Amino acid sequence: MTSVIRAICFADGHMCPHAGQWVKSFDHEAHNGRGHGVFTIDPENGDTLWWWFDSMGFPPDPPARGRWNGDVLLFEKKTPRGEARYQFTYAGDVYEFRIENRFPGQKDFAVFMQGRYQRER
Repeated sequence: MTSVIRAICFADGHMCPHAGQWVKSFDHEAHNGRGHGVFTIDPENGDTLWWWFDSMGFPPDPPARGRWNGDVLLFEKKTPRGEARYQFTYAGDVYEFRIENRFPGQKDFAVFMQGRYQRER
């Protein structure tokens, strides 16, 4: 499957900076829908916040909360529909993205999607 990501970043022009106040907004388009994500930093505790809006039909929930560990940004979120983990792993002009979900009644998380993205120059 091919998808297109268009990113707009505000902070020294970096794809995803590791520190400082920043906002990242992106649109994602794939064969099965569209989405729009917004990242920012919670000034009270330094968590990275991520809001996601898409064509799946659910209203936006409170943001997922994440933290950096080296080049990995890991978010976790819990809603009445279940739990999710979102992992961004950065390496230069490439990043890998993975979503794992656990729905009510499930014991373990399961991979929902994963992808590898390369910046075009």
